Amino acid sequence: MSKSSIGPAPAERRVYAAWFEGLLVRALRPQLTPALRAELRKAGVDLEQPLAEHYPAAVRLECLRLLRIHLFDGKSDDQAWHELGLAAVGGFHLTLVGQAFSLIYRMLGPRSLMKRAGALLSSTNNYVSAFAVERGPFRWELRLEGADLPPAYYMGMVVAALEFCDASNPQVQLISQLGEQLVISCGWSPPVSRAGAERTQAR
Repeated sequence: MSKSSIGPAPAERRVYAAWFEGLLVRALRPQLTPALRAELRKAGVDLEQPLAEHYPAAVRLECLRLLRIHLFDGKSDDQAWHELGLAAVGGFHLTLVGQAFSLIYRMLGPRSLMKRAGALLSSTNNYVSAFAVERGPFRWELRLEGADLPPAYYMGMVVAALEFCDASNPQVQLISQLGEQLVISCGWSPPVSRAGAERTQAR
């Protein structure tokens, strides 16, 4: 990965409203206690008011830190961040922006999802970039730059996205991490039927 491909400086990094709507409004809202809502408000996100068009990346990080403390206190860091990644994608699919992507990727399947991973990430922020390389049948290598959250979060996102595309038994593994550059192995099991395998391979 070249340094020239790295996105905006930290002070210019933005996360769009669809991400906050997906996680805080669609996915986790029933679990947000008044105390947690108050802390989120102090962090910069007032859920009693319309969401802003975008927020600094530091606000997202603080919101996630609060969610990790309040909602996943009994779990390991990796498990907590993995579940936050799952919830972020699950909620994003319920937003207007996410629904547009969902219709396309669910119809095209997991292979097309991996080929367009960068477009999916760029719909929620202006600084994390991604591209995927096909390494074999049902096996891809996802490369991320600007990944300012723990790897387990992005791995949870990948699992949730693949499951949404009806991929069977999604599997992810961290290959390497260098600063904000991640390489993640992504894969899924072939369909049971031969016809299904042929359709998936063709996508």
